[in-house]
Amino acid sequence: MDPRLAFARQFGNPSGVLGGIAGRAMAKGNAEFNTWLVGSLAEQVPRAGVGRLLELGHGPGVGLGLLLAAFPEAGVFGLDRSAAMVAQATARNRAAIDAGRLQLQCGDVADSASLAPLDLIVAVHVIYFWPDPMTPLSALRAALAPQGTLALGYLPRTHLPKRAQQFFPRIGARVYETDDDLSEQLRAAGFANVDVSVKQDAPANGGRLVLARC
Repeated sequence: MDPRLAFARQFGNPSGVLGGIAGRAMAKGNAEFNTWLVGSLAEQVPRAGVGRLLELGHGPGVGLGLLLAAFPEAGVFGLDRSAAMVAQATARNRAAIDAGRLQLQCGDVADSASLAPLDLIVAVHVIYFWPDPMTPLSALRAALAPQGTLALGYLPRTHLPKRAQQFFPRIGARVYETDDDLSEQLRAAGFANVDVSVKQDAPANGGRLVLARC
């Protein structure tokens, strides 16, 4: 296999030595986008309404730390199918785990049901790895509380790094051309209200925060 393809696969489910490298790359490369996204999220979702929060596909755990700070009254959960990423996130957020504010486990979309009802579900750079998004989106909607919010962070194809544009489709990942492409999937999954915010400055210029509510 082309080693570039092998490394691209690591971003969907990091493992082994390459997975550790991918995790460190995500922690550094996505830091500014995560900071903007969580800041925007905190402005649009009232803290008082968030008692139970899940980050799905939390990766190395940078976003978890930001979410813990932005929603200080929330109990926060993390699910990631990669044991390597759970380990990195655990090391990065040990104080919150020891304080009982954060619980992490290996898992995927289907495991969100065991944490329901959730007031806020956050998934950043995860939707590319759902080739058929209807099933995961429907499962996440079912795990939300009646007034809950699903927050998705992603980059449209033209704003993705060049290597991601080139290799993601070759590993079966899904890239989105426009916001409407994703909004249609969300509405089909039962989300009636979809709002999109756009990051205007570099890095990750053009990054999106999509808020979906029933």
